[in-house]
Amino acid sequence: MPITENSTISVTYTARLLNGTIVDQYNNAGGTVLEIPSLIAGVRAGLKKHATAGSLITFIIPSAKAYGKVANGAIPANSIIRFEVQVIAVN
Repeated sequence: MPITENSTISVTYTARLLNGTIVDQYNNAGGTVLEIPSLIAGVRAGLKKHATAGSLITFIIPSAKAYGKVANGAIPANSIIRFEVQVIAVN
């Protein structure tokens, strides 16, 4: 099933800064459920274009498609983020 703007997905993921620092992750069995509209623009676009259930994919998200000029928790402003995502299911 393709991922659309209205999809809910189950995933595991790791988000890292380019220096390797992990800034977010969820790797428990069964994954976590996310709604596509709630994701940052770069991940949302990449998943819709390139992923289906069972995909294991890596995205390099430029800061303009991530959090831009605003820091977000452990993610400094203007950060490029590497996301490693395994799509378990698409609903």
